[in-house]
Amino acid sequence: MESKSFLNSYELVLNEIFKQYMITHDETKNLHYNEFPDSLYMKAVDVATGIYYGSLMCNYYTDGLMTYNGLQNIIGYEVYDPLEFDEEINLTTPISIYSTKIDFLDDCLSNLIELPTEKNCNWGRDGELTKKNLLKLITPIKDKGEWVLLGACVTLRGDRDYDSIGWQDSYDIWCCTSDVETIHADGDARKLTIELEQYDGLLDEYRMVTYKPWLCKKMKNIIPNSSILDNTLLVLPPADMINYFNLSFDKKEMAWVNSTSETVILCNNNKAYYYEDNVVSSIFINKKYFDKYIKDNLLKYFAFTERFVPGKGYSDETSLHFEIINGYFEKEILNSDTSYVRREKSNKCMKCKVAKEREKSLRERQNIRISWLDIIEN
Repeated sequence: MESKSFLNSYELVLNEIFKQYMITHDETKNLHYNEFPDSLYMKAVDVATGIYYGSLMCNYYTDGLMTYNGLQNIIGYEVYDPLEFDEEINLTTPISIYSTKIDFLDDCLSNLIELPTEKNCNWGRDGELTKKNLLKLITPIKDKGEWVLLGACVTLRGDRDYDSIGWQDSYDIWCCTSDVETIHADGDARKLTIELEQYDGLLDEYRMVTYKPWLCKKMKNIIPNSSILDNTLLVLPPADMINYFNLSFDKKEMAWVNSTSETVILCNNNKAYYYEDNVVSSIFINKKYFDKYIKDNLLKYFAFTERFVPGKGYSDETSLHFEIINGYFEKEILNSDTSYVRREKSNKCMKCKVAKEREKSLRERQNIRISWLDIIEN
């Protein structure tokens, strides 16, 4: 829109507001600039601006007022929300919402992490505690039913001083529905544990994705780290799982629901900042459907962990990539030395009778019932 047309249109709105509230232009002649912000004239300008901006943003009329308790004491019209009225829209980037259920589940998730009182070098090198915490993260969480984690970034942090970073304990974990996809000790394990593929299509069409539908996918933001728009870190579950249950996307709740509108999978699309929030990008599945899925399908997890000790830095011993199947750590790769792999079966090992029997048992999904807490305790 050219500037002349813009100003002509704005003048019509402004004159209409002046007329409605019986404000004359003469009242502004002797108005000192310090008096302008709190004057009736300014209020009229503010209302006119809100109406005009609203007309540019959408073709819908809203008559509700909204106040913003900032230093400017702003008052204006509510912004029309198409999600509220179930309008048909094409979403290709997250629109931030607030879900109290996600907030509760995220809090429960962060509380599962076991931490010692002293965050010293012994803690930094404690790889067994790292693995114990990973298994705890995929234990069911109770909230009007039970929910199981499919993916998340969980980071607990200590207080930061002016010139130093506090302690940090981080866990990135993502589910995978393929029995072929695996991490390797070639420096690229991060592509499955940290650097998720990005999905740029419509959310309603995500189930039709053809490139590696067995992996979780991240969504882009309109403007990352914007000071105007709420930042979100939405990650979607594997499309294979969505198709298995024939789920549809619920825009209001940022969830995947079945034909009876029951929520099967919840995605975290709350306002989030990676370096501030304890949990971001979380995905949860109703345990009832989790049990149904693993009865007939394989589900594994890829994970990355790291631990920062104040004054010492990141510990190599707990900077690790993992592949987890049925509560067992199939592979464990040091991030600092990819030549070190623990529990990766060699070709010779794969031929032995014990390995074959174990592999067979992993494939017999109808008899598997995962009890993560039993594994941890034993």
